[in-house]
Amino acid sequence: KMLQRCGLRFVQRAHTLSCALPTLARRHMALGRPIVKDPLPTTPLNTWVSSMPLGHRLGMMELDPTVFGADLRKDILQRVVVYQRAMWRMGNAKVKGRSEVRGGGKKPWAQKGTGRARASSIRSPIWRGGGVVHGPVPRDWSIKLPKKVRRQGLRVGVSAKYAQGDLIVVDDVNVPTGQESDLLEALQAHGIEGKTFIIGGDDVPKTLYDAARELPHVKVTSHFSLNVYDMLDHPTLVMDVAAVRGLEKRLSKLEGDLRAFSIFVEKEEESDMK
Repeated sequence: KMLQRCGLRFVQRAHTLSCALPTLARRHMALGRPIVKDPLPTTPLNTWVSSMPLGHRLGMMELDPTVFGADLRKDILQRVVVYQRAMWRMGNAKVKGRSEVRGGGKKPWAQKGTGRARASSIRSPIWRGGGVVHGPVPRDWSIKLPKKVRRQGLRVGVSAKYAQGDLIVVDDVNVPTGQESDLLEALQAHGIEGKTFIIGGDDVPKTLYDAARELPHVKVTSHFSLNVYDMLDHPTLVMDVAAVRGLEKRLSKLEGDLRAFSIFVEKEEESDMK
């Protein structure tokens, strides 16, 4: 029986080693040569561009495939969301310990001879009105995350919106007046319902901020303040052409002439004017 047990163990170990050999060989080969990265995509993506107030389609525009065509990595989104929520924590909770509570400097009664339990201070944690043991103190909850991971989180977020059909590109995010009704009519013209995240260019019109100020389901910001948490919290993402180009300028992996993507909105407008 002892020999049989030893033989069975040997067979099991040999089988495990034989299964692990291909993996060890692949690791050895990977260490012996440089890792070849997949080539960057250069074929542009296409999307419709519509007018903001009326919702009419003006033409097509090309999108950077390295920004709006990234792989959908849920792990990257999770890491960035945890990073953002940790950065937003204030960390200012504070309670007083026994040395910080007012009073308690005198010993309440003698150590011996009274028949009562010994006590050193009326501000002891076991007393009512005493200090708190191991209570919260001000601290920094922020964590560190590499910049390349944060930038990749933005690429994955906008790529997910584009792949799901939740990305709407408009020529301009301006509204005629700063009234809520104008903004709601513009969103209804595009068939948008529910929470919406509107991204403008470098300078977002003040009328848009005023129109969305009292709308809890609409958030407005520039492309510099675009973040993963708000993209996941709002099902619909609305961006104007300036915001798209500004985001591509910051996040594109292409260089030189490969970044020269065309936009046909101007051509459509010129043809209509003629």
